[in-house]
Amino acid sequence: MSWKDSAAYKAYSALGERPRGLEPWGVNNAGEVVIGLGELFCRCNIADEGEEVELCRKSRFSHTGNLRSYVKTAHKMQVAEVRKGTSSGSKGIEAKKFYKAIIKKHDALGADYNPNSEIEQTPGPVTPSKPPKKIHRPLVPRKKDRTVNKSQMRKTASIGK
Repeated sequence: MSWKDSAAYKAYSALGERPRGLEPWGVNNAGEVVIGLGELFCRCNIADEGEEVELCRKSRFSHTGNLRSYVKTAHKMQVAEVRKGTSSGSKGIEAKKFYKAIIKKHDALGADYNPNSEIEQTPGPVTPSKPPKKIHRPLVPRKKDRTVNKSQMRKTASIGK
């Protein structure tokens, strides 16, 4: 069963307002906001420095892509890139645990939630242990006399075949 089919994620995505007791997003080593798989509510802290945490709007986004776009444009924050395609099994397991903890805390807080009360922290999405690989240009092929070998460049770039 994928993380999208879990009861906790279905309960999370059915909520009309942000779940009670959520914490602001964390940042990775590159200073980018890490938005977890399937997140639908903005968790940006809009309070001034030194003030009590105040999260952004409570309403739900239709899908994570809209949330990511909103965070980039409205909050002018860098958002960590997501892997294209299907997520790995370990990421799915992390997502299931994350949503289970969110719903458990949301249900425990009940309708009379006071954000100033002391309740255990909701775990945020786990940041990757390794930074993403840096993309670099391939080396330019050169001849023995150190001039650029254009025919070798075409082969490397798959041009002219």
